[in-house]
Amino acid sequence: MSHTSQIVANATDFASAFSMSRQTAWRVLKATSEGKRWRGHSLPLIELDGQRGGASGKVWGLVLDRCAPDLRAKFGVEAAVDLPVEAPVELPLQRLEDWQVAEQVARFDIIAPALEHPRFSKARAAVLRDLAGRVHAYPGGRQVFSYNTLRKWMTGYEQGGHAALLPAQRCDKGKAKVLITRLWDAECGLDDATKLTVNQELDRKAKGYVAKGNTSLRTLARLCQAHLMRLSAEAGSPLALDDLRRVCMLNIKWAARFNRHRLVFQHDRDHKQFSDRHEARVTRSMEAVPMDVLMGDVHHVDMWIAPEAEPVTVKLIGWMDAASGFLWATPVIVNNRQGITQADVAKSLFEVCACPWGGMPRTFVLDNGSEYKALTEAMARLSDLADMSPGFGVIKCKPYSPESKGRLEGAFNIFKGIIKDLPGYIGGDRMKKPTQSKGKPVARYPHGERQLIEDLRQALEIYNGTPQGGMLGGLSPKAVFEAKAKATGFAARVPTPEMFDFVFSREERRNVRNGAISLNGRAYYGDILAELIGECRVAVHVPLREPTGPALILHDGALYPVMPETYAHTGGDGARRQGQLRKAGVAVVRDLRREADMSVSEFDDRHALADKGQVACPAPETWQMPAIDKTGRLSGPDWGPDPEAEEEAEAQAFAKEFFESRGITPGKSGPTAATAGPVRAT
Repeated sequence: MSHTSQIVANATDFASAFSMSRQTAWRVLKATSEGKRWRGHSLPLIELDGQRGGASGKVWGLVLDRCAPDLRAKFGVEAAVDLPVEAPVELPLQRLEDWQVAEQVARFDIIAPALEHPRFSKARAAVLRDLAGRVHAYPGGRQVFSYNTLRKWMTGYEQGGHAALLPAQRCDKGKAKVLITRLWDAECGLDDATKLTVNQELDRKAKGYVAKGNTSLRTLARLCQAHLMRLSAEAGSPLALDDLRRVCMLNIKWAARFNRHRLVFQHDRDHKQFSDRHEARVTRSMEAVPMDVLMGDVHHVDMWIAPEAEPVTVKLIGWMDAASGFLWATPVIVNNRQGITQADVAKSLFEVCACPWGGMPRTFVLDNGSEYKALTEAMARLSDLADMSPGFGVIKCKPYSPESKGRLEGAFNIFKGIIKDLPGYIGGDRMKKPTQSKGKPVARYPHGERQLIEDLRQALEIYNGTPQGGMLGGLSPKAVFEAKAKATGFAARVPTPEMFDFVFSREERRNVRNGAISLNGRAYYGDILAELIGECRVAVHVPLREPTGPALILHDGALYPVMPETYAHTGGDGARRQGQLRKAGVAVVRDLRREADMSVSEFDDRHALADKGQVACPAPETWQMPAIDKTGRLSGPDWGPDPEAEEEAEAQAFAKEFFESRGITPGKSGPTAATAGPVRAT
């Protein structure tokens, strides 16, 4: 073990301390020098001077002064001071960010209650299960953490101390953002400020091509490549022309960044397409005149409603107040191919939340069924929205452990004893069904589904109104509920239907077309949708309870309602609404136009890039154009001069000689012609 200003262990020391070979120790140190963890530790390493070895030619040493206490104990080294925050020493050294320290402190605060109990004890495991599923204060917002995550944090803390609770930094921290392409950014030879200027100008050109001429992606990449070459050369790039052409190469993926600016072209030059796809419209139709700890579980009611050939049964979505045992239940009629969904749970829970003596619970105790999956996210959302303390949360029970919510299971057993006298009861053991005659099927419930639901409602009233022993002390659940409500001043936290529907919702993605989104075959409108035209996908929160009712859109940290809108043909409400939505869409186009360079001319720039020089080729041969003779004269005998032409020529020559002899110029009139006298042939 070497000693300098700090205590450093080499690979041999490391192998001896942890009973491993020297080669294995060397590989561990090399891997941790590259940022990897070993047994939950970030080992603080330095390069040992004057030593060479390994594939990289470097030899690493472990700085024991900066190690966690359990690591130092392995080497028999004690530290004088134990830092409250142990920061790993990495190459190069990285400064801890404020957010890392904040998350480290938050993680320790969350697992601190479990650390008070011995390792591997049932008490520690019970505390961890209690912490899992709760909503915890955390940097950036309240969050819920799983049991495995909390156990991982605690194991890391016990092995590596506070340093093991530090979140890792981003692997791309400190790396420059790509402006245009990695190749151009690396080889263009321009400084960062000039690169940014060139990128901004090129973006404006590209947006202009798309907004003004709806330029195709391939053409846009080629045109902008030429602009990038010109802008780079004008900005002082030292590259030669061929190298600049290679560095400035652009592709379709780069050009696709500007697709949304096609809205400007569609609005200005192809308004039919803009109107068909993006312009807001309203839907017209025919005239029309028109709900502290709660346990939840799904219980199978052991009754047949239909014959065994087509089994139809009923299930109960049950909710029980942990303070009184008061029970709410919603019957669900299903066949052997159906089950309970999240929407069914939301509808049933709404009945509890809307009940004047029910309301929204602070904590849910649920199993891990998929039908309750949405409740954890919903309660975390409710904690952020509600101005109440302590916050709302969900406790997930251990899978396949009914004892976690044993009181509710016991209530279902009591309920089973109430309905066992109804016809169609088949008992809990399907292998020992109570039948009227041995070997025959159980007689089905004969009165139909509606009457069965009414019988189940009356059975629920019997349960809530019947005195029970045990913890209830001979009182009925209803009587205990009333007594505790009066003693504590309880008032139900009844949410509005809108509040409930936002908390218990699912997120879907939809395209905005014609200023609306389509949900369940219906058009949903809202002012925010007019501002989102041209977006590829929009997140929509659809209420689980009423999927056909109003929905919500989360945009830029704010929520906006959207809902189906219909208007009559008469009156001006529909026209005014359509005009309002259309005006908002035009405003979006106007903002996009401001971002684009509308002075670009695709035609002129493409003409400038075209090769307009003369075609280069050898001197041509002399070709004679042949005549086309359809009469056959060119291929026949030579007949000599035409007789009629000869006779005409003789007559013209005679006339010319005659007029000249008398001083008369043909085609003119004057004194000479007037006094020439009569013309006589000779």
